Amino acid sequence: MKWIKDENLQFKKFGIKNEEEVVDIGINGKMNEIQASIGLLNLKLYKEEQLKRMKIKKLYIDLLKDIENIVIPKMPENSSDSFQYFPIVIEDSFPLSRDQIYEKLKKYNIFTRKYFYPLCSDYETYKNLESSSKFNLPVANDIKYKVLCLPYYGNLNFETVIQICDILKDFSNISSEV
Repeated sequence: MKWIKDENLQFKKFGIKNEEEVVDIGINGKMNEIQASIGLLNLKLYKEEQLKRMKIKKLYIDLLKDIENIVIPKMPENSSDSFQYFPIVIEDSFPLSRDQIYEKLKKYNIFTRKYFYPLCSDYETYKNLESSSKFNLPVANDIKYKVLCLPYYGNLNFETVIQICDILKDFSNISSEV
């Protein structure tokens, strides 16, 4: 079938080409009936997963709160946490950039996610719109280089969380000339 070309499959993946490149408008059109039924079964595990993640979040917060220039975003009042991600913000004054931390953590088999990167306004489809101008989005264009989501899932053991936080503490002591 002609429409099943590699580049057209991106339509079903939000227009995402790879980890850092979104080339077109897309949809999340990948779920079939079997996947939906598995999703319904997983809803039965939701509360247990949420409780596990609450404990992991508390441990992350306790271990990271005193590291200078790493900020743990706070939930706004009158909102609730989905416990989907554990984001941290790497301030400019931290000795390593978010991208340097991302790469260095891979060497420890710790896989994080750059969040809000790239921005939708950076996508080829939108970047020429006036509303996508960096002038119109100064905060978003700043934060897109700072947010890093740490590993976060119910079966993540506390020892691994401690290891991740210890590594980040070590990074905080690296000379900024590195």
